[in-house]
Formats: sequence, structure tokens, C-alpha cells
Amino acid sequence: MDLKEHKKNAAKAALSYIENGVAALGVGTGSTVNELIPMLSAYSDRIESVVSSSKATSQLLAAEGFDVKTLNEVAAWTSILMARTRSPSTLTC
Repeated sequence: MDLKEHKKNAAKAALSYIENGVAALGVGTGSTVNELIPMLSAYSDRIESVVSSSKATSQLLAAEGFDVKTLNEVAAWTSILMARTRSPSTLTC
């Protein structure tokens, strides 16, 4: 399995942390998150809004139809999701 497949698997695993009724989801940045964002659309009915850690991530999230807010616009965090692969066999969320 190549590194891109490991990143996709890490992104899929990170999705399991998203619960129903997420008021604001914080989304990180990077190549694993770039794999995650298209998959995140399937969970859009669970998420009110998102806050991202970069302009690039904000653009990707907006292109997927998410309501992207700034940190100042969010009253409280429900979840923060920053998936990354540390090595081909590990996932950190």
C-alpha cells in the first residue's frame, strides 16, 4: 500500500470521530486532510459549520458546500478533527 492509500485510510478512520449534531467542526490542514474533505461531504447533515486552520482548507471546504466560519464567529467547539499519518501504520486524530 502506498502513502496516498495510507492517507485515505487515515481520513476514513478520522470520520468515525464525527458525531451527530456537531455545532462547529475544526478542520486541520495538509495532505491527509485534503483526502478527508471530499469524504466529509457525506457527513454534512451532522455538521452546522466548520472552521479551518488555513485559507486553502477553507476554500476546499467551501467548494464542498460547508459553511466556513472564522474562529471569532464560533461560540463553542464541538469537535476538532486533524487527521494525520505519522507513518504508514499509524493514525493520529
